[in-house]
Amino acid sequence: MSAERSFATRLLLHALRRRAVLRGLGLAAAGVALPGCATQARAAAPELVEIPVNPQGRLEAAYAVAGHVPGRPVTALSGPVAKRLAAMVPPEAATLRLLHFNDLHNNLVIGDAEKGETHALAQIVKQAKAARAKAKPGEVVLLVTAGDDRTGGFFDPLLGDIAGNGWRIDPGYAAYSAAGVDASAIGNHEFDHGARTLARGIRGDAKFPLLAANISGLREVAAGRDYHPAMIAVAGGLRIGFLGVTCSVIKHFRKAAEPGLTLASPVAAANQLLPAVAALSDVVVILSHCGYGDDYGPPRAADGWRFFIREGDLPLARAAARLTAKPVVVVGGHTHTTLNKGGLDPENLVDGVPVLQAGARGKYLGDARLTLKSGEKTKFSTRLIRIKPRNDALAPDHADYAKAERDADFDTGFEAQVIGSLKARMRG
Repeated sequence: MSAERSFATRLLLHALRRRAVLRGLGLAAAGVALPGCATQARAAAPELVEIPVNPQGRLEAAYAVAGHVPGRPVTALSGPVAKRLAAMVPPEAATLRLLHFNDLHNNLVIGDAEKGETHALAQIVKQAKAARAKAKPGEVVLLVTAGDDRTGGFFDPLLGDIAGNGWRIDPGYAAYSAAGVDASAIGNHEFDHGARTLARGIRGDAKFPLLAANISGLREVAAGRDYHPAMIAVAGGLRIGFLGVTCSVIKHFRKAAEPGLTLASPVAAANQLLPAVAALSDVVVILSHCGYGDDYGPPRAADGWRFFIREGDLPLARAAARLTAKPVVVVGGHTHTTLNKGGLDPENLVDGVPVLQAGARGKYLGDARLTLKSGEKTKFSTRLIRIKPRNDALAPDHADYAKAERDADFDTGFEAQVIGSLKARMRG
């Protein structure tokens, strides 16, 4: 081999080695493992960080999953909070009661010129206050929602337009905060007035955690600040894991003005996060705005038309059942489905995971009860509490008079102070 060729060969090999090193550094910076490299950079395990809880709610503390990279499985949660949670001794016996609703769509009140105004949220508030006041020792009563909380009703003008013009307050989030909501999923219609107003509403008016594990790529709404993929809350000695997911059909996210918005598979998000969350929890609640069904929602009564949801609560429940032995419940929304009117339907107990949904637009409040006892199988029961519609046109002797709302059915103080304030803003 000539000296010139030997020198050229050395230059080529040097260039190839340099390219390989640079490529390795780039992959390491991106968190990609390089086989056989002892000095490769390893991505830190996501940590649990404390986040505020609603002072009107019943959570004593909440710790959100921070540092999760969407698409990357989480084998464990790190940090001092995770160690403290792992060291907690579960109570011998406890009851978790979940009061849940979904898809209220800003129908905090529902007006009717002839029948009068139905005070939907104020009825829910009265039910929640009564349940919390009557809670027995060892019983935790939470109020949660499964999304679509802030657009589609009388108070929408308070949100202004997509650009933020005319903004006054986020009526749904402000009212929910005062009502004592403990946690909510982000629904697709949360984006109807634009992502910028969503962020403004969360930062100014939502005093409770918002969860969405399968949303990423947002510019205006910040992960880790405005919403979290999952959290572990503590109340009454119970460690309660929460995972939020929303529907993955992009076309339903109208007016988001977020070109980078990415919606991953809800089941994939559960696969990545649920085992690590469940490991530090006594029970797991999935707040799902994915819809009831598999790839399509239930047939519509009028014409049999079915709503495409791509991946709904049934595959989500099946996935959860195989990911953990801890008790899991799916609190659903999106398809406006009324489930379990006569108690838990066997079809909605999916591989041992109950699937719930409470209609829409203030028709029902769900009431689910999980009784946990050391060494025994978790007992579960559920019912729907009907929100009474107002009908002042009925005479006291009418057969349906008792089914209609009266002032004793709703929290008049909440209605006057919270809803009354929103109405004043509408007039102003």
